[in-house]
This record gives sequence, structure tokens and C-alpha cells, in this order.
Amino acid sequence: MQRYGIDISDPESRNYVTSVVSNFTGNEVRHIAIQRWLDQVNYGYEGYSVWRRMEFPVLSLGPGVVAIQIHSRYFYSSKTTDKNQANADAAINRAPLNGLNTTFQKGWWGCRIDKVK
Repeated sequence: MQRYGIDISDPESRNYVTSVVSNFTGNEVRHIAIQRWLDQVNYGYEGYSVWRRMEFPVLSLGPGVVAIQIHSRYFYSSKTTDKNQANADAAINRAPLNGLNTTFQKGWWGCRIDKVK
């Protein structure tokens, strides 16, 4: 909190810290992920990577956004597939992409092992 100039003696800051501490048990991963995201959100892809891996905090699309969901990876571009077709096709066709080369499919780093089929 000091990094961002937040006064920890402020009642609002104290209430926030108290609520996190009192609700920590049973929500450990959620709270750690949210705190890590808050710490990294202003550092380019770091905050995005935390959200992508941990799936916390729960984010939603802003008003007027055309996308149907938040992107979770880059797709294999035509530059990649044109120059390395066999390997690109093999990567796209195996789990977790299962033949779908979209920005909405999670890469191997974003999937729990028990969900990869």
C-alpha cells in the first residue's frame, strides 16, 4: 500500500485490510491472487498474466465493448503457420486448443491439468 501512497492509518484502508484478513481462511488462493493482481496491474502484461493464470479477480467487459469475452492468449498468426505449418498445426490440434486457434482458447499455462482433455 505504501508503494501507491495509500495511508494505512486511514479508516477505509484499515477496513479493507480487516475484511481481507477476516475472510482469508478458505479463500486463500482468491485473496492472494487478487492482492497479486492489484500489485501488478500497472505493470503491463504482469497483471494480465496473474489474472489469466489465477482466474481472479473476476473481471467483466466494460460498457460498449464489442468483444464477447476477455482474450486469454495470442493466436498463431499466418506468419507462424505459413513458415512452420506442420508444427503450428500440431500445436493447434492438440489439447488444450483442440483445433481452435482463437484468442479465447486457454493455452497450456492457463489450464488446470484435470481440465485438459
